[in-house]
Amino acid sequence: MSSVEPSKKTQFYALASIAIVLGLLYFGQEVLIPLALAVLFSFLLAPVVSALERLRLGRVPSTLIVVFAALALVVGFGWIVEQRFAEIVTKLPDYRQSIQAKFQRLTRSGGMMETVRNELRQSVRDAPTTQVVAATQASATTQSSVAVVGGTSAAPPAPLQSAPAASPPPLVRPSPDDPWAVRLYPKPATTLELIGEYLGKLLSPVATAGLVLVFIIFMLIGRENLRDRMILLAGGGRLHVTTQAFDDAATRIGRFLTAQSLINISYGVVIAIGLWLIDITICGGQGGFRTALLAGLICAVMRYIPYIGPWLGAAVPLALAFAAFPGNAVFFVTLAMFVGIEIFVSQAVEPHVLGSSTGVSPIAVLVAAVFWTWLWGPIGLLLSTPLTVLLVVMGKYVPQLAMLDVLLGEEPVLNPTTRIYQRLIAGDDEEAAELALEYLKERPLEAVYDQILIPALAEAESDWHRGKLDDARHVWIRQGLKEIVQALGEKQQADENKAASAATAPEAKDHTDDVPATSTADAPPARLPLPDGSIVNVRCLPAHDEADQIVGLMVAQVLGRRGYTVTVANADSLASEMAASCNPEDVDVVVVSALPPKAALHARYLLKFLTARGTDLKVVVGLWTNNKPSAVEANDVQTVTSLDALHKQFDQITPMILLQKAPAAAKDRDEVLSAT
Repeated sequence: MSSVEPSKKTQFYALASIAIVLGLLYFGQEVLIPLALAVLFSFLLAPVVSALERLRLGRVPSTLIVVFAALALVVGFGWIVEQRFAEIVTKLPDYRQSIQAKFQRLTRSGGMMETVRNELRQSVRDAPTTQVVAATQASATTQSSVAVVGGTSAAPPAPLQSAPAASPPPLVRPSPDDPWAVRLYPKPATTLELIGEYLGKLLSPVATAGLVLVFIIFMLIGRENLRDRMILLAGGGRLHVTTQAFDDAATRIGRFLTAQSLINISYGVVIAIGLWLIDITICGGQGGFRTALLAGLICAVMRYIPYIGPWLGAAVPLALAFAAFPGNAVFFVTLAMFVGIEIFVSQAVEPHVLGSSTGVSPIAVLVAAVFWTWLWGPIGLLLSTPLTVLLVVMGKYVPQLAMLDVLLGEEPVLNPTTRIYQRLIAGDDEEAAELALEYLKERPLEAVYDQILIPALAEAESDWHRGKLDDARHVWIRQGLKEIVQALGEKQQADENKAASAATAPEAKDHTDDVPATSTADAPPARLPLPDGSIVNVRCLPAHDEADQIVGLMVAQVLGRRGYTVTVANADSLASEMAASCNPEDVDVVVVSALPPKAALHARYLLKFLTARGTDLKVVVGLWTNNKPSAVEANDVQTVTSLDALHKQFDQITPMILLQKAPAAAKDRDEVLSAT
């Protein structure tokens, strides 16, 4: 019981901390939003300020020049947009006829739409009349009942007055006995109250902008001092880790803003050119290049808002294309241009550029956009990606927040061996094969086997022996790994054939780009093949079961690439039968493949039958993934634990085998010459 209570307390404290943080973020947004905007713009403007400082302009003058230049740019952009929108508003009467004609054609083309519109119009027209008639009938009925009870005739009720055009207040009955309803109108606001209401709505964004401007100036002037204070507060004595975290966050956010700015500028330029081409080819040059340039600029700026920004920027050009021209060709061409460019940028450009610059997964960006929009509104959507980058950096360098890096980070949290083993456990052999082929592009075939597939197979065998894996799934995993080995061998052979054909092609060009990138900085060196005409026969014996045979297939592939003739015995054969198949006249080297668990025990059992035959064979025992290569001790038997070590062992024994076979080969050659 005592071991459970601390865990419950820890979970409670974690949930309470999350709730407190969310409450502070929500209720303190009036201060935190300007502060977050100021930090974002400080990251964007800091490189420019540093460049001016290197010109010896001083910290304060450089900051003021950059900030006020950026402010002038924003104000100028707003003024240009306002002037252009004023021109569009003056042309709205000219667009009215085109819009009405299009809606008339739309309603004429669909009978159902026309019927629905007429029904809605009739319902709206008849609703007030029905209410008045019902109220009149109810009033007359009430008066009649009163006249009957009192014995006298009552005067007819006064006619009902129509309600005002504005949304009227609700009807209130002063008492249950009074049949007449009274409508209470609020007291009209005074002039001072109206002025105060409008000034409050106007001054609130102005005050926020002014607060952001002040924050930016002070942050840029004292950025080193602020960084030192943050390091001291957040470091907790770990100066190196904290400094590295701050540098990582600054690098990621700066790289993201730079990449986003380059993408947005290119996007705006392409949109402007596209709109201008549409204007001069279809519209006869009515809009002009200035209008297209302004639309491209608006689209570039709006694209800083994730997901909805591109379509907010495209709304004005699409609306003008729909309203300003009598036909629909311009509208559909413009829509197709925006859709095509947006698909290309969002699917082909941004995943490669922005994904690598932030280190945040795409799904995390989407979830963060929804979360920060819910918390802070449209400003939260604008700040969602930089704030998520900060959370990922915190999760990377703060052990208590490692969950954030796992949930939001882009880097795979599982190593390659675990990823493939997990896919095999889930029965997804196709995805496991795709992952293995992807790894083959990054490293040699031997490294894929040594570092990924053999450890995955060893882990499956260990789980099966411990009872963590049922028999059916164990058989499925073995079959899946066997198919993956076959697929990797075929892919490697195809790549080598392609490289060989490219090397012997008559063109005198460099074909290094055609060769797959199968070597890395830490990859083992390329192995030399056997000399031409040399034959070295290798027999691979599984020590116990099919898992050892699967590794034997890997051995056959990697040695076969160097020119060795390798055959793999069937794991269903008895140990005595496998030993008897190793005839010294046909076999030069025997490789015993043994995979944990009990690899050494099974290998020693098979070696007894080999040594009992008294043959002079070279024997190499592969204790794969075993950290104790000396577990098998026998005379003239070499042990290895990886395919790389197996290559090195063959490099040592192959020259002796070739020397021993040289006299026999010369004798055979002499006999052939004498016979001819």
